[in-house]
Amino acid sequence: MLVLVDPVVAQIESPIQQRLQKLTDSSVSQQTMPALAAAVMENQQRSGLATSGVRRVDQPANTVAETDRFHLGSCTKAMTATMIGILVQEGKLSWDDTIGDRLPSLASDIDKDYLEVTLWQLLTHHGGVQSDGAVWINGGVNTHKNRTEIVKQSLAQHPPGLPIGEFQYSNIGYLAAALMAEQVTGESYEALMQEKLFEPLKMPSVGFGVPDKDATPRHPWGHAVNNRGLVPVAMDNPPSMAPAGAIHCTLDDWMKFAALHLDTTGQQHDLLTPETLKRLHQPYANQESGYAAGWLVGKRAGQTFLQHNGSNRFWFCQIQLVPHKGEAILVACNGPLKYTALEVDTVVQTIAGWLSPQP
Repeated sequence: MLVLVDPVVAQIESPIQQRLQKLTDSSVSQQTMPALAAAVMENQQRSGLATSGVRRVDQPANTVAETDRFHLGSCTKAMTATMIGILVQEGKLSWDDTIGDRLPSLASDIDKDYLEVTLWQLLTHHGGVQSDGAVWINGGVNTHKNRTEIVKQSLAQHPPGLPIGEFQYSNIGYLAAALMAEQVTGESYEALMQEKLFEPLKMPSVGFGVPDKDATPRHPWGHAVNNRGLVPVAMDNPPSMAPAGAIHCTLDDWMKFAALHLDTTGQQHDLLTPETLKRLHQPYANQESGYAAGWLVGKRAGQTFLQHNGSNRFWFCQIQLVPHKGEAILVACNGPLKYTALEVDTVVQTIAGWLSPQP
């Protein structure tokens, strides 16, 4: 039985809510991040959610709300890997499937080294694949044919400085993994994400691309910076790159995804088996820390935590989970990566200090 975070909880102010609101209020800045949203989960349940600021820096009366959607950038990767984990559970894919196995039509067009790269290596950034490739082919449209062409051109040569089996962060690697999922199911990546993940988790706010393009938006715009300061922009990664970083949603819905990854025993849901969840959280080659499937795994004071950042350059967000404690911190803003990465991390670490005070 699937148990979801209930937005009605928002009506009950938790002990952490007031502190969270003060923190977001003090952190927003017209010079760096017009809006900030932060959420906290304890015991796998929401204990606080606060928003501050405006949707566009040039519209001071257009303030954000809890129901606003934020761009998650590369925090999309954990979602993509989770969908693929479900396909593995269903027997449609295997972690050890290779590019040659699942994308045989590319065999004569890509470097032969890549034919033996596994799905697991792609999801953990150990496939020796460049970070970004020919992503703007045909305007970057999100069709299976176009994604195939992007992967073909991006893997045509194996750069000597990218050894297979060593870590190299790669958006193209995630595109190739999603292409394998499309190939075996006959469905688009976007349809698979809705069918396998977002609909079962009841995440209605999820979409692909920027949350809003209206001149007077109901959701935040991202922001670039020029010599006059912050400028609202509705630009994003090409749609073809959605598997690597194009999801947007509310923080309430993002918490539903976080709750899935906090439930390591499978007592609160039946979407993922404990074995699949353990695999998604396991760094490459069974290392104690490192990159797993969409998560950077680390150790702090003897505790394992999962973390990831996300940005399309005009937004920035960060998620941090401590699964064995059922805790999660989710922070998102609509300011440019250049200025907000450190500020968002400071917010996350401040909240982490509340949850686990240091002696």
